[in-house]
Amino acid sequence: MEAMRFFNTEGPVRADDHYRIPPLERIDLRAVLDLVRSGKYFVLHAPRQTGKTSALLALRDLLNGGGAGDCRCVYANFEVGQAGREDTGRAMRAMLGELGLLAWFTDRVSGVLGGGHWLPAFLSLSLIYFYVHYFFASNTAHVSAMYAPFLALAIAVGAPPVLAALVLAFFSNLFASMTHYGTAPAPILFGSGNVDVATWWKLGALISVVNVAIWLGAGSLWWRLLGLW
Repeated sequence: MEAMRFFNTEGPVRADDHYRIPPLERIDLRAVLDLVRSGKYFVLHAPRQTGKTSALLALRDLLNGGGAGDCRCVYANFEVGQAGREDTGRAMRAMLGELGLLAWFTDRVSGVLGGGHWLPAFLSLSLIYFYVHYFFASNTAHVSAMYAPFLALAIAVGAPPVLAALVLAFFSNLFASMTHYGTAPAPILFGSGNVDVATWWKLGALISVVNVAIWLGAGSLWWRLLGLW
């Protein structure tokens, strides 16, 4: 026996299970598509349970079906991050955990780097941790989401715990200047207009190599003298 449809009161509305009106008839679809084709953004704002998510999902399907030319749409739900409120680190961890990214990344990296001597594995982990900052818009988000998993991985492959904690902590400061969005002061400095994006990224990459060479080169000798490894 086919289940009867009902009025849903939470979450997205599914046409096969719930009563609904066509979601795209409730928005000015022509205006929205014009904005999309023009490369502009829009905000879909309304009270809860009035069809925002349903309209957005329907719009995603329309766009991916060629409804606006070559435009493609990716839907990402960060609602789980609301629990963090003003704590961006907590919100980032929650969102990455919900997506399964941290667990997936930890499994893949540990599988590739495990089984050998700890030193090359630890150097590889440190460099990955450093240069993945290109994907983060703040030091806080990067450190909050990635420091603990990378420290656990480093210790798991045999790196001395104090050395691993300190190197990742040092790198958590050194990668800040790589991009014009990677730390809080960067957009302010970039906004002055004195340095263009290409120059910033070239200098950021060059300085990052110099920093890594100094800290892992001369620094490793000093840490050896201190008995950290």
